[in-house]
Amino acid sequence: MGRTAGKFVTGTIVVNQNGKKPNLIAIIIRTLSRLIPFDAFSFLGKSGKIWHDSISKNYVVDKQNLIKDMEIFYSPELIGVNNET
Repeated sequence: MGRTAGKFVTGTIVVNQNGKKPNLIAIIIRTLSRLIPFDAFSFLGKSGKIWHDSISKNYVVDKQNLIKDMEIFYSPELIGVNNET
């Protein structure tokens, strides 16, 4: 299914920079990067992003917000419409 139990509970999903499911190489890199000592503390850095996501160029995002944003992005009839609520 592409999501861990933790992702289901928190309502998040891992995506690439285009908001799509990461490819197999990115997933492998993300998984292997978790073996870096102190990876869990890497969010304390300037970017606030964990190393295994930075190295694999992935993002953990709220799934419902992603769905809404992707619908807006791919809806040409919404060009010029203010979608802020």
